[in-house]
Amino acid sequence: MSRQARWLSIGVGLLFMLSIPLWVTSSFYLRLVNLSGITIIAVVGLNFLTGETGQISLGHAGLMGIGAYTAAILETAHHWEFWSGTLAAGVITTAIAIIIGYPTLRLKGHYLAIATLGLGQILWLIFSNWRSATNGFDGIGQIPEPHIFGFSIANDFAFYYLITVFVAAFVYLAIRIKASSFGLAMIAVRDNEMAAEAMGISATTHKVLAFSLSGLYAGVAGSLYAHLFTYISPDAFTLDLSILFFAMLILGGLGSILGSMIAAVFLTLLPEWLRFLDQYYMVLYGAIIILVIVYMPQGIMGVLKNWRRWKLFRATQPSEPLHGG
Repeated sequence: MSRQARWLSIGVGLLFMLSIPLWVTSSFYLRLVNLSGITIIAVVGLNFLTGETGQISLGHAGLMGIGAYTAAILETAHHWEFWSGTLAAGVITTAIAIIIGYPTLRLKGHYLAIATLGLGQILWLIFSNWRSATNGFDGIGQIPEPHIFGFSIANDFAFYYLITVFVAAFVYLAIRIKASSFGLAMIAVRDNEMAAEAMGISATTHKVLAFSLSGLYAGVAGSLYAHLFTYISPDAFTLDLSILFFAMLILGGLGSILGSMIAAVFLTLLPEWLRFLDQYYMVLYGAIIILVIVYMPQGIMGVLKNWRRWKLFRATQPSEPLHGG
């Protein structure tokens, strides 16, 4: 794709994103679109750890919960502003990810998956039982709406543009990191850890840094989630959410930022599209995810890349068979 075509596609994409609140008039569906944006940030962050570095994590919802509770507590109990609360959510979640990452990321494969699953459950128990800070299952309500230059972000229409700015900034940051030497080192660790170590790349350091980036994205996503719904409780950050994040990565294609974004939007909206099935919609929802994982192991972006290769192959073939003379 030429530079002009790339910039044209980016411009068209931005115009489409900016126009969404103009034709999505239902506040319910606009809320789902906003939730999709928050999910994009969380899943793109998880992509650093799982997609780029190859480490399976089933505790991502717990990190998101840390960000949400940090912002909610600071802003309701200590009257912090939105920006300082969100910054603190990102910093604290990153610090906790680093502290947890050093001992945890020395494990590999299913051992790491089990360890992060346990981490997520421990965090959920803390959210549920530390009543003096989190109010337990009663949750934290009346989280104040964000204020920007004196304007209150008090409805989903305004919140959409706030989330769009965060999504654009964090996706751009992810693209830059992936293209950097650090991003290439993470991919090297994923593809062959022993070879990466032989080349002087510290696998443990890059895994921990990937986990810290994943924590930063999860913390900011958690803060945005808390402000969007103005209420949080432990039920919002269960194992089910961690598994859903992982399924989004698989569906989009491991290592693909664009695929993560598409899958995050699709799997956020899919349950609502299937609501007409009443109590059977979860059965079909789960079946669709299983079929995609089985028959599209490379994810959406893998299928698109294979289709493009097939189109290029067809384009290079002669239109008529050659006959020997």
